Amino acid sequence: MAVHENGDTHVRDGSDEEEDSIEIQRSFLIPADCDVRLKPYGARILVDEQYVDGYYDRQDYILSLNGVSLRFRSGEWELKHVEGKEAKASTSSVLTHPEHIVEFLNSRSYLHGHLNGAGLKEALENEGFQVFVRSTCSRKVYGLPENEGSLPAKITLEHVAELDLHTGEIEVSADSKAQIPLALSTIDKLAKNLGLKSMTSSAPQESDL
Repeated sequence: MAVHENGDTHVRDGSDEEEDSIEIQRSFLIPADCDVRLKPYGARILVDEQYVDGYYDRQDYILSLNGVSLRFRSGEWELKHVEGKEAKASTSSVLTHPEHIVEFLNSRSYLHGHLNGAGLKEALENEGFQVFVRSTCSRKVYGLPENEGSLPAKITLEHVAELDLHTGEIEVSADSKAQIPLALSTIDKLAKNLGLKSMTSSAPQESDL
């Protein structure tokens, strides 16, 4: 289970495994020199990659206007959609398998028909979908060791070149609900020490977990 600061739960398709830990994530605006600020904390680079994202929609922006994003990155598709309008009640679901994406688009009447041997890109283009936004991004993931009074953490740094936008996320895993306060405290301390600005306004309540 992944608990976000505003109470959203992200559900990924294709996984039926029971998770032993609770992943708590919080999103931030990141200073451009965050890499340098991480060094005193023993941060270890885990991922360093660059990619170009292409976001698909029709000319009438049917997906964007209905809270759906369809991204193509490095040969892989990702569709995100939000259910529920209230922040605490909303659930953001993620689909990555082309067949599942087509089923979802068909269920909302955004797309008609099936793949029938064609690729998802071809099926989309046949019905008027095209790339309407293209962005060049870099992504780094650092692992931070456990320290006194805090848990191990991961921090993701992303930079969108076209917008010169730096965003990121701190993720901490709690072994049980009893460890959630320590996980939240770990995120708070890291964010304060690194000078990060939160992108959300409320913390998860016990009733949301």
